[in-house]
Amino acid sequence: MVPDGTTRTQPVRKSWRAAAGGAGLGMMGASMYGVVLCLIGGLLCLTGIGAIIGIPLVIAGGVCLLGWPLAGVVGAWMGRREESVRVMGACPYCHASLTAWGQGFDCPICGQRIIHRGGMFMTLEQAEKG
Repeated sequence: MVPDGTTRTQPVRKSWRAAAGGAGLGMMGASMYGVVLCLIGGLLCLTGIGAIIGIPLVIAGGVCLLGWPLAGVVGAWMGRREESVRVMGACPYCHASLTAWGQGFDCPICGQRIIHRGGMFMTLEQAEKG
């Protein structure tokens, strides 16, 4: 029991898989954009007048292809934000072991709404009290 009279579950563990997924998506996205921009820009340059648009596209594609490590770092940082982290802990209602994403979700065992805040799973009543 805590001073306000409510009980709280143990702190939840955060997963690093979200960061790895964000890094992979960042690098893959930058590489794909780079290749597509280079191809479209190159094809536009072949038309002559399209070089006005094609050359900037080729330059942007080159920047994407050279900047994919930075895109991986940014993707990993975005993947570690609080909203996208996988959390694990016990349901405050039925004490079942849970793995979930996000701030609020329903327990698959008992169906009750659970809030993830401050590194703990808590009931709606506990979350409303603060």
